[in-house]
Amino acid sequence: MSARLPRLRAGAPLIFDLDGTLNDSRPAIRQAALTSSRRVLGEPLDLDRVVIEISRGVPAAMAEMCPDRAEELAEAFVEDFVPIFSPMARPCPGVRELLGAAHAAGDRLAIVTSNVRPAVEQIEEDCGIAQWTDAVVTADDGYRPKPDPEPVLAALDRLGSRPDAGAMVGDSPYDGLAGRAAGLTTIAVSLGLLSRASLEAAEPDAIADVPADLASLLGV
Repeated sequence: MSARLPRLRAGAPLIFDLDGTLNDSRPAIRQAALTSSRRVLGEPLDLDRVVIEISRGVPAAMAEMCPDRAEELAEAFVEDFVPIFSPMARPCPGVRELLGAAHAAGDRLAIVTSNVRPAVEQIEEDCGIAQWTDAVVTADDGYRPKPDPEPVLAALDRLGSRPDAGAMVGDSPYDGLAGRAAGLTTIAVSLGLLSRASLEAAEPDAIADVPADLASLLGV
């Protein structure tokens, strides 16, 4: 664990990315990318690259990988992804315990994700974390995607919270950049889709390498 983290107050707003932070969505991402790209293009995309690019949101990822067919690919990916996301995704270790403890301590919890709302609502229920999340901002809400702070600021507004002594937790540099721009302390988790080196490049306030690190950094 690396950290230069200011102390978080009880009742702080804690904003979490979803994919790669609270759950492991890689199998579902790879499967949906495989089937949708074969259907649209007749051949698969680079699945390892899709897993990395998807943290920017589906439209941006497909525009980066195949600009000429991006809209069609994005629609096909979402169509294939939603039905398999919850059955294939699994909560990251310690997530239920972490969110439950933070909620019990009075912290206000939100999810800000580039995923689509139907998939997010299903995984919240199936993973048993819906009871602890006070606000959810998804790609369907129409905000500019991370690294723009707009969805993070929207989550803070829904929580009725200011960023003072709160934190943004995510597995992508885009999470950290969005959180910092919104005025939050930033914590990167190296458990997800991207490498630790890519997280360090965004200069987060702390990096959690194992679930216990994250719980310690959040004070729960």
